Order: sequence, then C-alpha cells, then structure tokens
Amino acid sequence: MERTWASLRERIRGETRRSHEAVDAAFHAHDITSLDGYIGFLLAHSCVLHSLSQSGHALYPGRLSGDIEVLLRHVQTDLACLGICPDGEAQPKSRRYDPTALEYVLLGSRLGMSVLRKTWRQSTDPAVLTTGEFLSTPPEPRRWQAFCETLSTIPATGTRADTAVADAQAVFAFYAQSALRETRQSSGEAHAKDVCTAER
Repeated sequence: MERTWASLRERIRGETRRSHEAVDAAFHAHDITSLDGYIGFLLAHSCVLHSLSQSGHALYPGRLSGDIEVLLRHVQTDLACLGICPDGEAQPKSRRYDPTALEYVLLGSRLGMSVLRKTWRQSTDPAVLTTGEFLSTPPEPRRWQAFCETLSTIPATGTRADTAVADAQAVFAFYAQSALRETRQSSGEAHAKDVCTAER
C-alpha cells in the first residue's frame, strides 16, 4: 500500500532517506582525521560543487547560487592549503536540478558539518588541522527551519513535489558517486588527477 504523505517536507524526507543513507555510507569511508581521507572528502565535495557552479548563476539565481559559490570557495581554499588543485576545466557542468531539491540537500549538509568538524578536530596530522574553512561554513539553522516550514505548506503530490523528490535523490546520488570514486584513490597525487562526472 502506497504511503500517504502530509506535505512535501514529510515526503522528501521519507523518500530520500535511503539516498541520504547511501551518501553517509560513502563519505564514512573517508577518514577525515587522516590526510588522504580528508583530501578525498574535500575533493568529493569540490567535484559536485564545481559542476553545479559552472552554470550556477544561470540555473540558480539568487541565494542558492551564492550558497554554491561560498561552499566551493571554502573547499577550494582548504584544498589549496593542502597543495591540491583539481582540474576544474575537466569537470563537466551538471544538469539543472530543481532548486527546492538542491536547497534541501545543501542546507541539510551544512547542518551536518558541525558534527563532522568535531571529528576533524580529533586529527593529529598538522597538515589536516591547518585547514577547516569548509567544515566551518555556518550551518544556518534558522534558515533551515524556515525552509522546512515552507516545505510543510507544499502539497506532497503533483508535478512540483514529484520533481523535487526525484531531483533530491539525484543530487544525493551525485554526492555518493563522487565520494565512492575518491575512495578508490590511494594518494593525494592520485586524487588531484581525478575527474568528476556529473550526474545526468
């Protein structure tokens, strides 16, 4: 029997749970207290954010585009501190995702960074601890709360809801694929040569 959702907020949370768990599992493989694991973690995020940013202003006008640019700038700052320069030109533009879906994933991930930051600070590697710009990105809990309240006013059915849920799952999949690819790399040099493949 198909479940009945009270609102888009309830539906998007319920129907993306497995996708979200897959992302968590993929990133869990990166030990962010070790240099190689931390580099992989940062590069996985950089891959997704750079692909989104390539046409961000055209596809995501307003605050959402700014969010992408801020997150990308922070992750690139950390990578530069570690001597890693991903080949941004080799990373393709992502397709356009539903803005509601993308905001759901990005704002939610920022809330999780405060937890990851506590883990990162346990590192004993001086190189790892010289960074931290990305994990220090403000989580904006009030904005998240307001966003969730808005989702609660949107019906759980219809084209708008279907698109938001499907694209949220696609964005989660993009992150998971990026994290899994970086897991296969064994050194900082190998990471730097990695090429991102946007979710189509």
